Amino acid sequence: MTRETKHAANHQQKGWALFSVDMMIKNQPVDTYFLMDLDRGLMLGFEIIIQDLTPSIVNMLLLNGEKTVNSMPDCLVVSSSEPFKSPIQEASQQLGIEMKELFFSVFEEMILPVKKHMAENFFSPSFLFLQPSHRQDEQDRECAKQLFPASYEPCSCGSGSKYKFCCKRIFKEIVEAMVAAEEGKLSKALSFLDEAEQVVGTTAEILCRRSIVYSFFNDDKSVEFLKACLMLNPNHPRANYLLGIDLKESHQYEAAIEAYQKAISFYPPTDKFHLNEVYNNLGCTYHAMGDIENAKLAWEKALALFPQDKATQANLRDFIYNGADSEASLIVSPSTDYH
Repeated sequence: MTRETKHAANHQQKGWALFSVDMMIKNQPVDTYFLMDLDRGLMLGFEIIIQDLTPSIVNMLLLNGEKTVNSMPDCLVVSSSEPFKSPIQEASQQLGIEMKELFFSVFEEMILPVKKHMAENFFSPSFLFLQPSHRQDEQDRECAKQLFPASYEPCSCGSGSKYKFCCKRIFKEIVEAMVAAEEGKLSKALSFLDEAEQVVGTTAEILCRRSIVYSFFNDDKSVEFLKACLMLNPNHPRANYLLGIDLKESHQYEAAIEAYQKAISFYPPTDKFHLNEVYNNLGCTYHAMGDIENAKLAWEKALALFPQDKATQANLRDFIYNGADSEASLIVSPSTDYH
């Protein structure tokens, strides 16, 4: 029986889904692509991807799926946020299968059980912050989704490399270090950063994270590591953001604005979460200088980047629309986060 005959004989089959789950295997970020028969709820195969997904890999998955259920689907469903639509489209067309996109939120809900199952056995960075918690409201969950880049987006450290091949390798250690620091456990936080440094070396990101850790315990050491970070990479976006906070607190407003604008220049445009933080604090600095017009513009840009941000919402509402004038009530974005 030819593939075309089998396809016609099984015409009632609606489709398969192709999706990935990110994992960490021995400090190596990988994406595992799963092929699932949506009608049967049957997993047809998977492939671990270290680099990029190619048409030949997609073709192999589809042909292996055909062997499993003795048929091909009418369509192959992928997420609207899928980074490798082109090779998937190419492979699908070669086999006479229509590729269809599903809205990200709908697609994620559909594959959530698979992600949960995988997270029980492997460390998955993207799943870490997406697990539901009674302590989280909707904004907390949205912040979690925005907190770190997708695997193939530019890394937040400003290196220009894709996140998967840059700081994602030390994601777990960074998160653990930040949590330990907030809990007052200096030695534990530094131990996690030592582990991260063994993986990537003494990078500007590592030095910046040491500065953040010490900000909870020793201001002089924090400043020392921040200076070392900026000496190694003067354009490190997070370090310039932290410098802006320090300068604003010491009332060096012009210098703070310069540092914030430098951070804006070197954060990737896709990093809306951190750009939102910078613009919010830039607005606070302008307001402290009495420059209400630029404060309003900065806060509006922050809100456009991340509409759910309560800090920026409050600043715009209280200091622009309601005319409050007490700088003490300004809500400044934090100097720390989990990434």
